[in-house]
Amino acid sequence: YTKSSLFEVISLATGVIIHLPILFFWPFAYITLLFSIIQYYWMHRKSHIDVEWGKKIMPWHYQHHMSKNQHKNWGVRSNIIDKIMKTN
Repeated sequence: YTKSSLFEVISLATGVIIHLPILFFWPFAYITLLFSIIQYYWMHRKSHIDVEWGKKIMPWHYQHHMSKNQHKNWGVRSNIIDKIMKTN
C-alpha cells in the first residue's frame, strides 16, 4: 500500500467502526453502508490500477484527476453528487 491508499483504508475502516451502533438499531442501514464502502473502495482502487477501465466506467472521476481543476468531479461511484453540488 502507498501512504495515500493506507490513509483511505484507515478512513473507511474508521467510518465502519464509528457507525457500528447503527447495526443494533437499523441493521439494513449498516449493511447498506458496508456495501457502499466496499463498492467505493473497489471502484476507486480499480480506476487507479486500470486507468482505461476507470476512464470508460467512471469518466467523471477520471476528469477529477486529469483535468486542470481537481476541485471538480469528486464523486467516485456516481456523478450525482457533483450534479447536485454543481461541482461537475
